[in-house]
Amino acid sequence: MTLFSTPTIGEGLRMDIYTPLETPGPQGALVADRLPSPERLAWRRRRIELERRFIRSTPLGLRGTGKKLFRTLYLAFSRLLRLTGLYGLGWRNALDIRLCRLDLSFPNLPDEFDAYRILHLTDLHLDMLPGLGKAIVKAVAGYPVDLCVLTGDYRAVDDGPFEPVLAPLSEIFGAVRAGDGLIATLGNHDDHRMAEAIERMGPRVLVNETVAILRGQAQMHITGLDDVNRFYTPSADKALDSVPEGFAIALVHSPEMAERAAERGYSLYLCGHTHGGQICLPGGRPIFTRLVRNRRFAAGEWRCGEMIGYTSRGAGVCSLPLRYFSHGEVTLVTLRKGRGD
Repeated sequence: MTLFSTPTIGEGLRMDIYTPLETPGPQGALVADRLPSPERLAWRRRRIELERRFIRSTPLGLRGTGKKLFRTLYLAFSRLLRLTGLYGLGWRNALDIRLCRLDLSFPNLPDEFDAYRILHLTDLHLDMLPGLGKAIVKAVAGYPVDLCVLTGDYRAVDDGPFEPVLAPLSEIFGAVRAGDGLIATLGNHDDHRMAEAIERMGPRVLVNETVAILRGQAQMHITGLDDVNRFYTPSADKALDSVPEGFAIALVHSPEMAERAAERGYSLYLCGHTHGGQICLPGGRPIFTRLVRNRRFAAGEWRCGEMIGYTSRGAGVCSLPLRYFSHGEVTLVTLRKGRGD
């Protein structure tokens, strides 16, 4: 795989996604138009085909969407909550975005990346709840980090226009202080066109691709997959297979590729999709996760073989603008050199 270098604040980020047409802009973000690779063009064609079909392509095969059933259940639940007077409480809970701090230790982490800080955002659903974008900005502002990663679902609907989420998304990007920039993936609610729209705002969008973060002679590899809950293709497996040896992080919208990433030697897996259940039983136990596999990884920290995983509860909400026994979060992950016990 041939890579070209893209300088950033810090010591650098490099990747093989695009051929740059101009020199990099601030923090290494390529601000010029870019020439899509043949792989990116092939992904786009396949993604468009899947978006037009009313089925889900998953690691376990084709599945129905279940939209009608869930909409019926959520509508009935919403009416019940309004009758009981609990709707306002759930609304306020949904706007209570918390910063979750997580220290994770890895024996194979290069010394140069000890104390490396990653801000993880996921499931923003910015068109679902008025005021949510401002609440997320407030949660992330003032925390300088090395890298910010986003694992999809920037809008709540899964078809139609996506432009309404771009302004609040840009405001969030502007509030993040990340020396090595921002890396994003797409979720099951995200249109293929959002990849280009997001990249024009600065972040790199990875669709079954790998990048390397540099610190001197040390490297940390990051693989970002396109959503696998609805838009799985064999390219996701190939992307996991292609990661070089060394410390590697998988960014996936859902935890449904955890075993495969662990088998391929990834050290850390960051994901979302489930909202931690969003509407949970007392104690935070999810009622619905919308996962076809790995439901045991529906929320919080977990392990799969030697790999550590974390499923964020997400910053936003979907279907209903409410949360019960589950708070929204943005996650600050600090990597530590040491035993992973």
